[in-house]
Amino acid sequence: MKTAVNTKKGVLVKFYPNFEMVRVGVVEVETEDDNLKKYRELINADMIDIARFDDEFDIVVDDEGLLVEGNPVFDIQTQYGRIQLAGNLLFLKKEIDEDGVSLVGMETEEAFELMTKLEVKMNVIGVTRGL
Repeated sequence: MKTAVNTKKGVLVKFYPNFEMVRVGVVEVETEDDNLKKYRELINADMIDIARFDDEFDIVVDDEGLLVEGNPVFDIQTQYGRIQLAGNLLFLKKEIDEDGVSLVGMETEEAFELMTKLEVKMNVIGVTRGL
């Protein structure tokens, strides 16, 4: 018998090179299991890194995004300063407890609020050339 899986939302920023367009949308993420595989699939990455966005949200990013030809390069104004990240991005809510930081997803309303915030805090500034 399968156990119920708790799903929350994340905000995925995905680049479509054939159409030269970036789309920002809400995706479902499981909060019960090991999510690393799902995160890698969503952003199309072999290895991931986590960047801080603000006190409430973190960004899952391709650790090798700068090495992949044709990835978008984003300039993002975070609470901590400007950062540049390459590749698709997954924004998730974080929860801090005595064990550390966990990425837990968010409710739909929070996802739409974050998408509105990203309109003024994030820009595409280029495309990677790869190695």
